[in-house]
Amino acid sequence: MITVTLLVAAVCVPVTGRLGDLLGKRRMLLACAVPLIAGSVVCAVATSVVPMIVGRGLQGMGMGMVPLGIALLRDVVPAERLSGSIALVGASMGIGGGLGLPIASGVAQYVSWRVLFWGSAVLAVIIAALIRFLIPDVPASAKGQRFDALGALGLAYGAMPALIMRAVPLGETAAANGFNTLMRSLGTSVGAAVIGVVLAQMTTTMGGFTSASEDGFRTALVIGGGVALVSALIASVIPAARTTAADGGADDTARAPEQAAVEA
Repeated sequence: MITVTLLVAAVCVPVTGRLGDLLGKRRMLLACAVPLIAGSVVCAVATSVVPMIVGRGLQGMGMGMVPLGIALLRDVVPAERLSGSIALVGASMGIGGGLGLPIASGVAQYVSWRVLFWGSAVLAVIIAALIRFLIPDVPASAKGQRFDALGALGLAYGAMPALIMRAVPLGETAAANGFNTLMRSLGTSVGAAVIGVVLAQMTTTMGGFTSASEDGFRTALVIGGGVALVSALIASVIPAARTTAADGGADDTARAPEQAAVEA
């Protein structure tokens, strides 16, 4: 069930990100809410595995809301508050995941797993309403540019690593965040599989029960630390954003009237 969601998201998230640059991020946020709501309802009423898979796939189509929402911050939040806003959104996702897992397990155990999907549908409707009435409609930053349909199809087979948001042009913000989310989703899937194999192979038996051993967890942590170190090394060679001559000229032109007024 999780696999189909991640596979669909791996293809749809970068596509919706690029469409957000071309058509408007708010419009694409509302569009992503539709399959998210539909998928939650399909899963809630599913009586077999096939509609459940279909519903989870529809939910994967709605995962583009995450990078689109982060990219939209650049358009609606003042520059001095942008870093803090992005950090707040990132923290909220971590907190939501930390609280969601135990709450979901409790609901599934003591009420019904269907309630989880009905709750997801209701939350998606509320979020869509908030986006519709509270989020300003910002003009598309890459309006008029061409959508690479062939490249979008190629996402089913591979993807490019993303640059950080501050290192890309304004017209590619949502697309870059889409690739970032794609790589995080793929990394989560591969990492979970690798660690699962490690823990399954390094076990111990106690009281007739077999469980992952301490050495298994230690090995998993070492692997995680090594991957984090490699990520830090890669991040250290990412070039910083540079101000071009055109940007500097634009700034000088914008400051010229103000300087003239001061001199006068």
